[in-house]
This record gives sequence, C-alpha cells and structure tokens, in this order.
Amino acid sequence: MKPETLERLTLLNTGLLLVLAWKVFFASPSASAPSLTSVDLIAPTPVEPLSRPSQQMPQDVPPSNGGANNYEELLLQTIEPLEKAFGEHGEDITLPTDEQLQAAIQSNNLQSDASKEILAILEAGYQRFNMPFPTLEIPKPRTSSNKAPQQNDAPENALPPPFGEWLRRTTDALMTELKEKKESPAGLIPTEQQLQSAVSSGDPLSDESQLVIDMLKNGYARMRLDFPEYGKSTTTDTVEKSSKSLRQQVSQQRILKAYFQGQLQRLKLEANSQSKSIEQLLPSEETIDKAVNSGSLKTPEAQAVVTQLKECYEALGLTFYSPPTE
Repeated sequence: MKPETLERLTLLNTGLLLVLAWKVFFASPSASAPSLTSVDLIAPTPVEPLSRPSQQMPQDVPPSNGGANNYEELLLQTIEPLEKAFGEHGEDITLPTDEQLQAAIQSNNLQSDASKEILAILEAGYQRFNMPFPTLEIPKPRTSSNKAPQQNDAPENALPPPFGEWLRRTTDALMTELKEKKESPAGLIPTEQQLQSAVSSGDPLSDESQLVIDMLKNGYARMRLDFPEYGKSTTTDTVEKSSKSLRQQVSQQRILKAYFQGQLQRLKLEANSQSKSIEQLLPSEETIDKAVNSGSLKTPEAQAVVTQLKECYEALGLTFYSPPTE
C-alpha cells in the first residue's frame, strides 16, 4: 500500500473517532442526573398531634373502712401496718394498750376522748415511719329490709346478742380453750359450712342449729366448761370475757410475729454487709410459728427463738438486747 493511502486512512479514522467522542460526551442528554425541574416538590402534610384520652382530676378520696365490719376490726386493721413497721425497723413498739382499745371500741365514736387518744398514738407512729395515715370511717351496721326479724325463746327482759353472733362467740371461746389445753378440735368445733347453715337459718331450733349446738355442748362438757345457753343474759359477760381474751391473744401474736420478722431482717442485712453466712444459726420458720402461736415471750418456744437470735448477734459481733418479758 502506498504511503499516501495509509496517511489518508489514518486521518479518516481519527476524524471518525473525534465525531464519535463528541456525540457521546456532548450531544447525548445525561440519563443519570435528573433535572431539577423534573422533580415534583410535594409539600409535607401537617400531622395532627395524637389526642390523649381525657384525664379526670382525682376527686377527694372518701373515708375508708378497709372492708372492716365494725369499729374493732377497723382499729386492728389500722394497727397492723404499724406493728409490721416497728418489727421491720427493730424498734420498741409504741401502740395503744388493750384498755385504751376497749374504751374506744365501747364508745363506737371517732370523736370520743378514748378514740382521739388512740388515733393520736397511731398517727404519731405513722408519721414516724413516713406512712400516710388513712382517713377512717366506722362501718355502718348491715341491715336487711326484706327479711323480718327472727324471734327467739329468750326470757322476758333479756337482751341476748343476735343468734349468729352468739354462735360465733361460743365457738371462738371453745376454740381458745382447746388451743390453751392443746386439744384437737376435731368433732368438737363445727365446720364453717355447718356454722353458715345454722346462722342462715336464723332459728336456734332448726335442725342445722341444733346440730351445731349439740357439737358445742359436747366440747364444753369435755373441757368442763359451763355452756352459755342462748337467750340467758347472765352468760353475756362470760362470752365477752372469752372474746376479749381471744382479741388479746391475737394482738400478742401479731406483736411477736412483727418482732421476730424485724430481727431476722436486721440479721440478714448485717450478715450481707459483713459477707458472712448465718443461715445455719437462724431459727426455722416452724420454730418461729410455734413461738408466735404461744402468744408470749415467756413460753419455752419463744425463749428458744430468742436464744437463737442472740447466738446470731454474737456471731456478727453485735450486742443483743433481750426483749422485756413482763
């Protein structure tokens, strides 16, 4: 091939390459970069704030009776949190005496001097442990308008308690005596279902009532006690004394339980802070239950628990102060 022909072909190829390059880089529109004018700008839709459910301001909390049926239960329910607080903090218990409680209960009035004296003691205890003191209201007696009052064969001029109340008191008095003598109540104390059937009948002469009364008479005879016949006003004092004794025993049991629980909590906290183990020295739950059921720090069961607590204190290098037994 001649040199002139080669030179022409080279120039032709170079021209074609230049034309092709111009078309690729300059003549064709860019597909990758979108034009600003081609983008539709959409204004944001305003979003309404979420509507919250209407909240009503809490109204004044009405006085509460805590589910109590009478003034006595109301006071005991108010004392119970205070007993627990004293026990948990291991402090000396400052509570109303049984005499003060009885005086307030007999008044059945929150505005009486006896009630004000008790409420002042309780309120001071609540403030001591930064607990809100509840607003109290004595429960109103429950009455039934669709049931005619039941008549009984009580002697003239006698004012016996309602049959259901008398039945409960008589049963509680026998149960207290059986516990003190460590006798089994099987066959001597009616079941709750039997008691409910007798109380619902409302008649001491019904079959349900006679079944319960015969069982209680058998129990009283076995324990050599005089059975308080229903309708005799002379037995009212005896039943009330038995009921009072039961209330005192329950109160003592609550105090013992709170004291032992407070001591155990303090010992466990101290052992954790010293990284020591005293589990083998602590009294068992069964031992504590026996001590609580005994109802007094003077009993051997309670003294056994106190001895074990003292050993735990000595193991942790702490001074143990024995509780008063008087």
